[in-house]
Amino acid sequence: MKVYVTRYALSDGIQESEGYAMPQGYFNPNNYSGIYSKGEWFESKDEAIKNAEERRIKKLQSLDKQMKKIAAIKFE
Repeated sequence: MKVYVTRYALSDGIQESEGYAMPQGYFNPNNYSGIYSKGEWFESKDEAIKNAEERRIKKLQSLDKQMKKIAAIKFE
């Protein structure tokens, strides 16, 4: 079965992987690179792209919050 893994989408992009789905919702790739949880892999490329976009937006919001926090620091 071919799936699209988004676990490391922000650092390595969306990865295509071959393997098999386990009954608990996990995905086990044939190359033994790890087991992915539900929500980290998708059978559809469109779903994977949507998830990667959500991850990107969430990361940008987090970085914006960090920037504002650091900008507010004043050294006396």
